[in-house]
Amino acid sequence: MAPIPQSIRLGPLTYIRQTLNNCGPAAVAEVLHFWGVEQTQGQAQAALRPDGNNRGMWPYPVPGYVAGLGMSSLMGVGGTPTVVKALVSNGFPVIVAQWVSAADHTGHYREIEGFDEKRQMFISTDSYLGPNHEVSYSEFDQIWARGNQRFMVIYPPAKQALVTATLASAGWNKQAAYQADLIKPPPSAPPDAPHGGPRFKGGSSLGKAWDHIQLGDVATARDEIQQAAKDGANPQMVSWLNQAMTAPH
Repeated sequence: MAPIPQSIRLGPLTYIRQTLNNCGPAAVAEVLHFWGVEQTQGQAQAALRPDGNNRGMWPYPVPGYVAGLGMSSLMGVGGTPTVVKALVSNGFPVIVAQWVSAADHTGHYREIEGFDEKRQMFISTDSYLGPNHEVSYSEFDQIWARGNQRFMVIYPPAKQALVTATLASAGWNKQAAYQADLIKPPPSAPPDAPHGGPRFKGGSSLGKAWDHIQLGDVATARDEIQQAAKDGANPQMVSWLNQAMTAPH
């Protein structure tokens, strides 16, 4: 396992300019390409935003989608800059759910592939703002807080042990992170939705179900999913959560 250096840049990743409201699928496609798995932005969108909505992407279908391509994933909350740096230092691009910027409070998924300690910058091949996009450490913290520091790591199954060791070295514990997330008001809009944007029927129960799935509490997750369905939740999202209950975590 590699220590955190003063600076590092993976790739750089191949830039995929997102189509409308498609930052999530574009970021996922960029990371898959980094690992040699070829999926177009459109193919990713068909799996992750199948209704072509104008609101954004929930994380719920990502694990199943990448598993179908032979890849593993980790869906995290309560991340820290140290976690991101540790993962990048060990060869893993990280997708984070943030605002576009401190001035633009539109929710956004961006991939992080590098950082520079001297200049205090994270580096991204940002599907919206372009390749070589830099975010200062101070702004990064500010715009990440709005989504409870959510992050995704997509990686080959053979690298599972390295991912686990890297997260432990950075002080991140999945059980503790998701237990803390349950205490907070669960999301009722996608992590990349505009601030104060549209809410979804059953979104609260879906968010709680997701946390319980990540904690391995399938029985409680099933109850929350049933409640979400009663509350009129989108059937596609209910299906994604039901699928997630049977996937490895």
